[in-house]
Amino acid sequence: MGGEGSMISAIKTLKMNRALLKKRKIKNLSDIHSETDTVTELEFKHVAEEELRAIKADIQERADREQRSSLRLLAILVFILLLIAGWIAVLSYGMERLNF
Repeated sequence: MGGEGSMISAIKTLKMNRALLKKRKIKNLSDIHSETDTVTELEFKHVAEEELRAIKADIQERADREQRSSLRLLAILVFILLLIAGWIAVLSYGMERLNF
């Protein structure tokens, strides 16, 4: 039968891995918790008040521009959907029924 050599090597590898797992020492839960319980200190740049106002104004201006462009896109999409709905109505009911 073919494949016996590869099966034997797989079995040997599994045995070696099991032996390595037994050697690993498990830490206590309190040790793990104390290692990960650290406080992260953040340092921010200090900026003058005038510069800060300019940055805020720039951010607000960009947000307004994005909102206006979103509203324009929404208006265009609604207009297109209304055109499609009207076109479907004309095709399904015909011009005679609409009494144009």
